This record gives sequence, C-alpha cells and structure tokens, in this order.
Amino acid sequence: MPSIYFPNVPEYQPLIKAISGQADVQCREAGGYVALTSPKEICVLRVDTGLIEAVWFGALVGGFEGRVAKFDDKELRIA
Repeated sequence: MPSIYFPNVPEYQPLIKAISGQADVQCREAGGYVALTSPKEICVLRVDTGLIEAVWFGALVGGFEGRVAKFDDKELRIA
C-alpha cells in the first residue's frame, strides 16, 4: 500500500490535511511524523495545498512506501 510520511510540523499541515481528507486514506502519528496510507494511489494537487514550491518539493523528505508515479510542480502521486 502506498504511504507517505511527513514531519509533524506546521509547514506540512496543509499537505497532510489535503491528503488525509481523501476517501480511504488512513492517518496516524509515527514518532514525530504523520503517516498517510491508502489501499490505492495517493494523489494530491499543489493548488489544493497552497504550498510554496520550496515546501512542496520537500514533500518526500519524511519518506514514502510505493513508487513515485508523478512529482512535478503541480501534482504528487505515489502508487
């Protein structure tokens, strides 16, 4: 199952909120990180988060499980 881990800091809260509000996404805390897991592909649009590029392109610093299907200045998809 695809999973993304974000540091549990204010900068990543818009991204966490945008993903955790999607159907089938499970959210849990994991030692200073927030883990978001889904049985299907995780997809989020940058416009839905309001993040600036510097934070957006750091979205995977906490790690992930699965494969990066797409990651550009508009969309992040983990399959």
